[in-house]
Amino acid sequence: MCCTYPGTGRRSMMPWKRRKSYLSGPNRRRLRPNGAGAPVLVFAAGVLIVAFNIMPPELAFGLVTLVLAGTGDLILRKGFAELNWPILIMLAAMIPLGSAVETTGAAVVMATGLVFVLPPESPMAIGVASAVGMAPQPLLIAIALGASIDFLTPIGHHNNTVFMGLACYRFIDFIRAGWPVTIAVSLCAVVSIFAFWV
Repeated sequence: MCCTYPGTGRRSMMPWKRRKSYLSGPNRRRLRPNGAGAPVLVFAAGVLIVAFNIMPPELAFGLVTLVLAGTGDLILRKGFAELNWPILIMLAAMIPLGSAVETTGAAVVMATGLVFVLPPESPMAIGVASAVGMAPQPLLIAIALGASIDFLTPIGHHNNTVFMGLACYRFIDFIRAGWPVTIAVSLCAVVSIFAFWV
């Protein structure tokens, strides 16, 4: 995948504008004969199937892939050609690595060390809430959201890692694009906590 501006050698934060993709040009009509709405509806149906526990995620989204391929909205050969295999292999290799960390007891050792060095946040939040005479739910929700909001690094979540490979982002690109998103989501989280839990 070429992710540089022609003649400059500079990487683009939005490389899909510069690089040739099967989503543009003569293949566009072949990929989306039913318009953009049909693939979105099919994918939304897959999400709802998983959300209501009708089918496991791997089966539901596998069915979504088959439906999109059957309707001509997805060309499997071109889709596989666009996959970033090094990133996928790295993510797959992390699964047995995580299992090894758990089974060898390394996870328990690291968790014990972190608890010894850093105070547990949830008991601290409950203690603070009890001291000021308020319900602990807002502070616990704030801790959960704080642990989940990660748009600043490519290693905070596996989705970030996947997009880093697909879009040819650099580490600094996540900081540049992630800080406004982080601020916006944090403000929305604060407003939501005050609106629903305080």
